Amino acid sequence: STPSNSSAASDVYKRQDYLMAIVGARTNNASLVSSSIKSAIAKDPSMAEKAANDREFAKYADAIK
Repeated sequence: STPSNSSAASDVYKRQDYLMAIVGARTNNASLVSSSIKSAIAKDPSMAEKAANDREFAKYADAIK
């Protein structure tokens, strides 16, 4: 079955901060990485483990803790 629109919208809402953190990592913007990943984790705590293992953030390990 397909997810409802509200479920899909919720997933996008949770992931937008994570994606902004990736933008920050790719543009060498440490403050964007830090603020975005903290916001993503606040919305979905499972994002903490994902970020810890994501190579996008290897350079920013201290910022995502």
